Amino acid sequence: MIGNICVQVQRGDITTETTEAIVNSTNENLDLSVGAVSKAILQAGGRSIVDECQTLGRQLPGAVVITEAGKLRCNYIIHVVTVTQQTLEQSIMGILQLAEQNGIKSLSMPAIGTGGLGIDSNDVASKTFHVIGDFVQQALYQQNLRLIRITIFQQPIVGIFQQAMTDLLTTPRTQDDRGAMRKWFGAVGSTIRQAFMGPDKEEQTVLRKQFNTIVLDIYAGSQQNINGAIKHLEATMDQEFSDVVVDDTSVRKLSKEDMSNLNTLADSLNVKVYMVDTGSVTRLHIQGGPMDVMTVHKEVNGLLERIHDEERQEREAKLFAKNVRWLFLNEKEEFEEYDLLTTGIIERAFQHNKSDITLNIEEGQYKIDFKKMMESDLDNPSSSVVEVRRELKEGGFGLLHHGQLWHLVNRWRELYSILNPMSMIQ
Repeated sequence: MIGNICVQVQRGDITTETTEAIVNSTNENLDLSVGAVSKAILQAGGRSIVDECQTLGRQLPGAVVITEAGKLRCNYIIHVVTVTQQTLEQSIMGILQLAEQNGIKSLSMPAIGTGGLGIDSNDVASKTFHVIGDFVQQALYQQNLRLIRITIFQQPIVGIFQQAMTDLLTTPRTQDDRGAMRKWFGAVGSTIRQAFMGPDKEEQTVLRKQFNTIVLDIYAGSQQNINGAIKHLEATMDQEFSDVVVDDTSVRKLSKEDMSNLNTLADSLNVKVYMVDTGSVTRLHIQGGPMDVMTVHKEVNGLLERIHDEERQEREAKLFAKNVRWLFLNEKEEFEEYDLLTTGIIERAFQHNKSDITLNIEEGQYKIDFKKMMESDLDNPSSSVVEVRRELKEGGFGLLHHGQLWHLVNRWRELYSILNPMSMIQ
């Protein structure tokens, strides 16, 4: 494992993968008829993938785009455009970042660049693992992505990738190499490493200062044993790491100040808070230690409840203000209309037969007396009161308050009994 991401290397056909997404290396035209992997994807996935690629149009070298997967068993295809020796690491990082942004949890990728592009397999293997490590470092406690499966058809290249993973664990590192190391250890990682490889206190102490994640290479006699080990490790990680996704339509209405306050709290608890906007929905991710995540989640719920209350008030205001307007006499001795929300608040109190209502307007407090139809400034009691007025809009009608409604019901019953005297005989 590299951080919270399980990395697997296997021989197989990437077009049969069941991960959420697979990766395809292509050209600027997203032409699936060019390249062995692209052709296999086209044959297995069908014409709809081609149509979507044509809709996206020509791409710049180094671009990374995502499409649906047609008839394939995965949901998405991430297309990386024109990879070169110089842009390989940047392209792989782009793939991981795009997967993360789209909430993808599992990803299968080939040995990018080793086919028609002719990039050395050893170089591709080394850089692939290095980039995954860099991605974990940059996005610590921020991953949707939990599984990267490197699926390679050619057995010799599978061996090269497996050797590259082994080298990450066995190659000695010096004190000067720490900034460039690709061995990632943490509190959980050190425990797992001791269980599998024995203690190394001096090295662990140095690494823990720099990193907070781990690379773990698992070897076993069968795939079943490997899967069992992975499940055990994931259960251990889940005890140390919590990922809460808040999927609420009001998330996108959190203000910059709200997010700033959340991040301040999150930073103090070593928790990561970030938004993922897919266009149709915005989700808030909270990641870190379970108890700390719970604290931040509670704060988020409080902010969202405030937004919900504001939305309810706005809806009610529009309803109550639909047929009436409330006005106050301004300094020019002209009647000026209150804004929609304030009108709704005033009308709601009036309909509920309140004697008065206190308003917060532009950082000031004002009180309207419905009997006198006057507004007074509570922050400046010595100031003169202001006349207010209630008017029906053209074609509008006033809503009935509770007393008026019951009076109308009783009158209707009396009228009905007069017109239908037999109905009152039981």
